[in-house]
Amino acid sequence: MTDNIEKDIRNMLAIKHDIIKILIENETDNKISHEETENFIFFINAILNKNKSKNSIEGRIRGLQSVIKECYYDKFKKVNDIYTKNN
Repeated sequence: MTDNIEKDIRNMLAIKHDIIKILIENETDNKISHEETENFIFFINAILNKNKSKNSIEGRIRGLQSVIKECYYDKFKKVNDIYTKNN
């Protein structure tokens, strides 16, 4: 159980890092250095650290993860299995 919690936390941090990195690079037309990107990610994490609402970045990512898991396992896999068996 603890391994799953740790994995979820690591995944959440990696996803959050990648989302912020992509968004800030897009916003600056990739004219931001790697060091400045990492500093900004640290900065945004420090500012938003105490936000525990469902509208926090973490809450939104969790919601998106849930939708993706549900759609993949409950819907896509079933349809894809049927489709690939028929071809």
